[in-house]
Amino acid sequence: IQEDIPNVRIYFIGNNQVDQLLREQKGLYGKMVFYLGETTEPYGYVKNADYLILPSRWEGLPMVVLEALALGTKVIAADTANVKAFADEHNVYLYKQGNADDLLHVLHQAYENKLNRVYFDLTPFSPERVGEKMFALYQKICH
Repeated sequence: IQEDIPNVRIYFIGNNQVDQLLREQKGLYGKMVFYLGETTEPYGYVKNADYLILPSRWEGLPMVVLEALALGTKVIAADTANVKAFADEHNVYLYKQGNADDLLHVLHQAYENKLNRVYFDLTPFSPERVGEKMFALYQKICH
């Protein structure tokens, strides 16, 4: 993989289970894949990354995607239902869950476009707009 995508480093943030899983993957750990541990302040890491990779199998309102875009960081995500709405192959790239070949294809595509800046309209997700939508939903349900 490293020959296919030069100058790539993947940093994982998470609990000890993540570290243990990464150590089981011989060859890449410590060379291009690194474990940073747990943090309650991931935003500095996200802001300084070229891409945030989100391998979730399920997402409600994908707050991690929105937070990354707000910080100016593009996203590579698994094709979960609620992330699909954001996919534009400029800011948010999707790969098919469980398909390593598709992930590699998307990583190549993202690498070719890594210098492109994020431009994504976040106004539909402002607290005011989300609050209005939630209030309208509650009104509809309660009447």
